[in-house]
Amino acid sequence: MRWWKTNTATAEWAQFLGREDAVANAELRASTYAGRPFGDEVFVTEVGTRFGRGWTRGHPRKEGAARTETPVVEGKKAQFSLF
Repeated sequence: MRWWKTNTATAEWAQFLGREDAVANAELRASTYAGRPFGDEVFVTEVGTRFGRGWTRGHPRKEGAARTETPVVEGKKAQFSLF
């Protein structure tokens, strides 16, 4: 510790620590609030893959579920299919 105290410019370090980055602070607060890792999308995806978690918005798709197209009735898409 003695080396650190004598060989570092404390005034410059204090200025560096005192700086505010509004964009980074807002992103950090949003990540903390959402419970997701703080970082870019590549980092978040890598962490999610590594730990088996997903932090993307929306519901995950069920595996193996077939996607069906909405039938067209009289030139309009039907709201839902009864059969």
